[in-house]
Amino acid sequence: MSKLYLISLLILTLAVPTVLQSCIKENLDDCPVEEVHAVRLVVVTHDDEALSCTRGTQTIENVYIYVFDDEYRYYKLWSGGAYTYGQPYQADIDLDPGTYQFVVWTNQGDTYNNALATYGFDDPADQMIVSFNYPSDGIVTYDLPDLHHGMLQDVRVVPNEENQFTITIKPDTYRLNFTVEGLTPDSNHYSFSITDNNSHYTYDNTIVEGMDEFTYLRTTTFTNGQLSASMNVLRLTGDRSLQFSFSNILTGEILYSDNLIAMIQNAYTGAGLLADFENIFEYDIQIRFGSSLLDVTISVNGWGYSGNETEL
Repeated sequence: MSKLYLISLLILTLAVPTVLQSCIKENLDDCPVEEVHAVRLVVVTHDDEALSCTRGTQTIENVYIYVFDDEYRYYKLWSGGAYTYGQPYQADIDLDPGTYQFVVWTNQGDTYNNALATYGFDDPADQMIVSFNYPSDGIVTYDLPDLHHGMLQDVRVVPNEENQFTITIKPDTYRLNFTVEGLTPDSNHYSFSITDNNSHYTYDNTIVEGMDEFTYLRTTTFTNGQLSASMNVLRLTGDRSLQFSFSNILTGEILYSDNLIAMIQNAYTGAGLLADFENIFEYDIQIRFGSSLLDVTISVNGWGYSGNETEL
């Protein structure tokens, strides 16, 4: 072997960085770590133009994105400000390579608790609960902020690539618009009330059963010969029963009562349609009295049926 070759080999060996030498020796602990750029999540609102009465513009003051690892343990939180409804909303989150789950909730704060208030790093996802902080007397006389939920599971974040994913959020608050016609106008106050107990939700948007009941309440008087009121309520599903009542406050008489879910379903079924609570988030409900309080017609989003007065 020539002296010139040995000198050249020595120079080459000295020029190789220590880290690279370790990699050549298969000691991967010292190898350069592959980089992952910030993961970009694009949050979009649920929208299906093929459906009517889905829901008008809503207000989202903040967006919270909870990140869980491949074993559904809490890993990181990202939060951002107001969302322009109907427009993509971007969040850049620094994450190491791996598999993640993303859960989105909107309008966290005074009305809907921040799920991290009693939640810590590495806690399992099934311990995260988002709840509605209704008044201590259980009577809700104000409009709820618009609550939304979205989830993206088993997302693989890979190094040295553009990691961009889209999460679709759907409303958990529904808009109910009531009108009553056919009664003789007077100066009395009337009320619309709905009782439910769906105040708590898990990370995957499952309703926690067995919670205490609370009541949405709106009062109104006659305007242009009819009574009307609107309210936001938490998620409606076809397998639940919500007690609805329309009453004369002065006399205490319940003029009409029924299961709200059944009212909506009956109206759609009578028209040969499905009451799609997964895609329709606003309901115009008309109660029309005929010659007596026993002669009632119910209309929901334009679909009607003959209703009967029921007892609480």
